[in-house]
Parts: sequence; C-alpha cells; structure tokens
Amino acid sequence: MSVAHLYSRKILPLFQQVKSTADEVLQMNQNNMNEANDAARKDAASARHRMYIFFLFGVFVAIASCFLIGNVDSAPHPSPDSLHREIRSGNLDLIVQADSHDEIGAFRSFQCHGRQSP
Repeated sequence: MSVAHLYSRKILPLFQQVKSTADEVLQMNQNNMNEANDAARKDAASARHRMYIFFLFGVFVAIASCFLIGNVDSAPHPSPDSLHREIRSGNLDLIVQADSHDEIGAFRSFQCHGRQSP
C-alpha cells in the first residue's frame, strides 16, 4: 500500500468527516449564541420597560406626597406681625399655642405653661 493510496482511501475521508462534524458544531454554537443574544435583548427590553414604570410610579408618589404634606402643613398660623401688634397694643397676656413637638415647641410650651403667674 502506497502513501498516496493510504492518504486518498483512509486519511482524506476521515479528515473530511472531522471537518464536517466541526462545521456542524460551530454552526450549533453560532445558533445557540444567536438565541442567547435574542433572549438577552428581550430581557433588557423588559427590564427597561419595568424601570420606566417604577420611575413613573416614584414620580407619582413623590408628587402626591408633596401635595399631601403641603395640605397638612398649610394650616393657618398666627403671623409674627399680628402677635407683635397685639403685644404692642398692651396685650401682655397673649398666649402663643405650641403645636409642634420638636425642641422649639417644647421651649414654647415651657415658656407658656412653666412660668408662675405674678
């Protein structure tokens, strides 16, 4: 058996079979990568859509909170000018309501209720 005969009868067909199988594996790999790429694009589009919905919901909650807080805080308070005019006109028994529960409200409450009457 000669080398040419061995190559043409045994090695060349085996090489072509290996090459064909490798091409099939490469084609399967390419198809899998394309499918994974398409799935990733769909997932990204879905995530972007959900992000926009959550963003708009957050904006809505923020605006609604501003309106609710604005309505609660907009109760009428006596202006410092009107209190000043009352004291200037001689009303020294004026009592300022201390509605807040912070440090300033506690101080006002102490000033109004903590002092002894003469």
